Amino acid sequence: MKEGKLTNSDVTRNFIVLDKSVRDLFKPFLGSHVTIRDQDDCEFEFEVTHSIITSKKGKNRERLFLTQTKDFIDLLDLKEGDEIHFRRDVHNDKSGSFVVEIKENNTRSNVPSMDEQKRNKLIEVISETYKSVVNEYENIFNENRYLPTKEAQSSLVINGFTERNLTFNFCHNYLKQPFNLKQHPKTIVWQEIPIISVDREHVDSIVIDNDNNWVIYLEAKRLYDVRHFKSLLDDLKRIQNFHSDIPLPPNSPTNKVVVLLADHYYHGDGKKSKEKQCYDDFFTGKYVKKEALSEICAKDINLAKKLASKLKSARISTVCDDFQPITIIGEYNINIKDKIVYTIYCGAFFIE
Repeated sequence: MKEGKLTNSDVTRNFIVLDKSVRDLFKPFLGSHVTIRDQDDCEFEFEVTHSIITSKKGKNRERLFLTQTKDFIDLLDLKEGDEIHFRRDVHNDKSGSFVVEIKENNTRSNVPSMDEQKRNKLIEVISETYKSVVNEYENIFNENRYLPTKEAQSSLVINGFTERNLTFNFCHNYLKQPFNLKQHPKTIVWQEIPIISVDREHVDSIVIDNDNNWVIYLEAKRLYDVRHFKSLLDDLKRIQNFHSDIPLPPNSPTNKVVVLLADHYYHGDGKKSKEKQCYDDFFTGKYVKKEALSEICAKDINLAKKLASKLKSARISTVCDDFQPITIIGEYNINIKDKIVYTIYCGAFFIE
């Protein structure tokens, strides 16, 4: 830390170097563990350690560290220049309990903000495309009685549909929208576009709409359980952090948005039903209760904490206030034993 701000070594290593403003706060706990709680009530455990540095003049200087797991940096997506302020937790009688307040560095991105009218237009386009995707899936499943999958060997009825179908059908339906047909825009669609600075990383799909001056990054996930939900939010964070390293053509659009696509199917059992409610709430802009996450992630409390923080930081824009799940029941090309409720989700995150 330097004057309360994180340095590069703080975010790339597994310890935070404490500056003089907080050394006295943590020195009584040297050699022991402390608990630090963030604004979202996620708790992290640190060990207070130190080292002695001897200068060329023979003077000793003590450095104090908070040694922590990378979860603290990674989960809260902390970057160099972010301000962190520690104070004692006055609401907790436990010795060695602290609260951290975080103020993000506002210079993280140099992408100009999109005005409200432009935002609304883009949300409308995404929403209409999303509805077309749902209608197309409904037609394939229930009009044509076709399920391009196979029977699962586990307790699930079907294996589900690969993620590529979501991004492909979104791009396909985007190009079929009336404004595209009328204006014949110079729209580029590409699958699995690389992130130049990160080895073996890519974005599922990209739509570069030059006429409307916006770029849409697409990430999709099959939500078998909440671990895949976390993975989808990780994908969002990855694009947010590395969008400037995703190749674009010369004179490319300046307005950028990430569209999250996901699907989930369930048969009405307790846990899957609660997971579905969690997804429904998030993608319709409602607050996902921490208690619900803790119940779903009963065997992995750390996952519940991570999800709570990631969901709050995602701040997606609602694409559709209500969902129309597709009911799969009857005679198909494969045997369906029970009724399946299949839902496609869509949310937007503006990069600014």
